[in-house]
Amino acid sequence: MVHPRGPMTRPCGLAKYESLCCLRIGLVTVVSNYSCCRSTDRGIVSPSVPQNRYPMRLSTSTEWWHRKEVLRAALTLSVAACCASAMLGQMRQFSNRTEGTWSPHASSDMDLIGLSRSSIDFKPNSTLKVRFFLPFSTASEPNYVNTVVLESREIIPLRNYYMRSIPSQWQPGRWNEFGPWPTTDVLDPLGIRASDLALTASYSDATGGRVYMPVTLSTSTAASDSESYVFQFDTAWPIHSLEKRLTAPDGHTELLPIIACQANPLCILYDADSSHAFTIDMTNRPEGLYRLHLTGHVPNNSFTPELFVTFYHHPS
Repeated sequence: MVHPRGPMTRPCGLAKYESLCCLRIGLVTVVSNYSCCRSTDRGIVSPSVPQNRYPMRLSTSTEWWHRKEVLRAALTLSVAACCASAMLGQMRQFSNRTEGTWSPHASSDMDLIGLSRSSIDFKPNSTLKVRFFLPFSTASEPNYVNTVVLESREIIPLRNYYMRSIPSQWQPGRWNEFGPWPTTDVLDPLGIRASDLALTASYSDATGGRVYMPVTLSTSTAASDSESYVFQFDTAWPIHSLEKRLTAPDGHTELLPIIACQANPLCILYDADSSHAFTIDMTNRPEGLYRLHLTGHVPNNSFTPELFVTFYHHPS
């Protein structure tokens, strides 16, 4: 099947590490195919240089100066990516989780990467804990408690950080806590800050789909559980406007306020190949399973990327 926007290709860039190829030149490492990047690509950073513009044989000092500047720019923008590539697959096993760096998987048109009850905030040298409510569920697989998993990743995968919990004795029908999660093990050595992270907790339903439970991350001082949920997602498409439809436990569907770029019909609200966030206030809504349907509208394109998220709301 041909993808709606043609072959599944993306502009090369630091965000996805799809076209980076490290080349050793003397004592420096650069991206050898920097010419494939376009300066117009959003969120990526490499000068647009035709491959035959600077021949390997340098005849003038001017050409040498230009070539040196191109290499310097490529080095500056690729060193983080090359270093991260060298660290791929370095996952460490801890008593309650695996954590480290790994090769990023191919993403869909839209992906949920975080669902939390409060903003993620911590300082280096902290011990983190994650709180979530696990409901009783008759619609899930019989051993759904064993499918509970917490995942954390970078909002922008510069280091390809990833954390995944291991099975634990979670308690249905009550608040559960994941921890301890010391930042000194992996987060601090990698230089990852609170603002770099997204976090989810979920379990499998009877169809194999995931049901998300909004999380609260805190340190030794407990954070308050807000009912204004923060949804974090990434998109492979440039989105002008985003429709949000929320279906309640009783089956009633509500069209939430549409988010749109107001400058002109072709302006971009959410850049492609990047991550974004929005909030939904769940105050005074009944407890139960909700289904969120996101529909993105792409300028000058009839294709509409979609994302379906099932989550459980438990009042604070």
